[in-house]
Amino acid sequence: MLSERMIPSITTKTDMNGAFKLTAAPFTPFHEDGEINVDLVLPMAGHLKRHGVHAAFVNGTTGEYSSLTMDERCLLTEAWMDAGREHELDIMVHVGANSLSDCVKLTSHAASCGADAISAVAPSYLKPERLPVLVDWMSAIAAEAPDCPFYYYHIPGLTGVNFSMSEFLREGINQIPNLKGIKFSAIQPAEILECLQRFGDSHEIYYGNDESLLTGLALGVHGAIGSTYNFMAPVCWEMIKAFKNGDLASAQKWQYRSLSVVNRLVQSGYLASAKALMKQFGLDCGDVRLPLESVSNSSMEQVLEDLMPQFKELGLLS
Repeated sequence: MLSERMIPSITTKTDMNGAFKLTAAPFTPFHEDGEINVDLVLPMAGHLKRHGVHAAFVNGTTGEYSSLTMDERCLLTEAWMDAGREHELDIMVHVGANSLSDCVKLTSHAASCGADAISAVAPSYLKPERLPVLVDWMSAIAAEAPDCPFYYYHIPGLTGVNFSMSEFLREGINQIPNLKGIKFSAIQPAEILECLQRFGDSHEIYYGNDESLLTGLALGVHGAIGSTYNFMAPVCWEMIKAFKNGDLASAQKWQYRSLSVVNRLVQSGYLASAKALMKQFGLDCGDVRLPLESVSNSSMEQVLEDLMPQFKELGLLS
C-alpha cells in the first residue's frame, strides 16, 4: 500500500529545517446549515499527519477565505492551532484581504495564537499598480507580527496582480525583515528559477500548482502547498522519491496520476468536487459557499465511479 511506503523526510531542495516540506491547504468544513464545523478540524489534522503532510495552510483559496467572515477566519485559526499542536503540524495562516485593516487584525490574531507563519495575497479589487505599493502593503501586514515568518502568496490568476517575484524579493528583503519567501501559485518556471538562483539560499519558494509539482522539483523549490495533498499526499511522496532517485520516467508517471485526478475533478467544478471527495476518507467537509456552485449528487456519483478504482489501486482508500 502506498501509505505504508511514504517517506516524508525525503530531501531534494530543502527548507530551512533541512527537508522538503509538504503543506496541505485544507478545506473549510461546514455543517449542513452553512455554519463552520470546527469539530472536524482535529480529525482533518490527524488525517493529514497520517498521510505524511508536514503543515497546513489555513484560510487560503482552498479554504474559501474570501467567503468567510473575519470572525470565522479567527475561529478556524484557533481550531487549527489547537489541532496543529495535537498532531505536530506547522500552521501557516493566510491573512490576506481587500482591506488592509482586516489584514492587520487577522495577522495580530494569528500571531497571538502562535501561528508558525503567516501569508497574504495581494488585494484583488482595487489593485496595486506598482511593485513598491505591493511591497508597502505586505510590509504593513508583516510588521504586525515581526517575529512570525511571512510569505507572500503569489496567485496572479485570481488576484490579477502579477509583478516580478524576484524583484519583489529584492525590494521586500530590505523592507520586510520577517519576509521568508513566497507561496508561488503560478506556472512561471523562469521566474521561479530566478527567485531560487538569486535568493534560494536565504528565502524559500513553495510551489503551489500540485499537478505540475515535478516542474518545481526540477527547478529546486523548497516545498509545496496545495489542495490535493488533502487526499493525494502519498502519491506526491512517491513522485518525490522517484525524482530523488533519478527515475524521471517513474516520477512523470506519478505526476500524471495527480494530473488525471485534478482534470477529472475540474470537469465537475474542482473545489466543490474535491471537497465532496473528502467524505470518502470519513471527513464530511460539507458544501461550498456561494459564489461557488455545488456539485450535484449525480455528478459526484460519476466522479466517484471514475476515481475510486484508481484511489483503491493506489492504496489511498481501502
